[in-house]
Amino acid sequence: MSAMSHLCPDCDTQRTFITPHIAGLCPDSEDGRCPEWCCTECGAALLTGFSLSGVQAHTVPESAQRVA
Repeated sequence: MSAMSHLCPDCDTQRTFITPHIAGLCPDSEDGRCPEWCCTECGAALLTGFSLSGVQAHTVPESAQRVA
């Protein structure tokens, strides 16, 4: 298991994150590096090592944003 320190979005403070797989043996990635990290305090999940380039943002039509 690997560990890193990162800002936890749920705890709102710096926490230790661990991966659920042994380093280099993740079955979910081609190179074996696990993209999943879990906060050891609250269990919040982070995904790392990928890019969102080329992904279009989805916008909600104005009519759907109004509340009666």
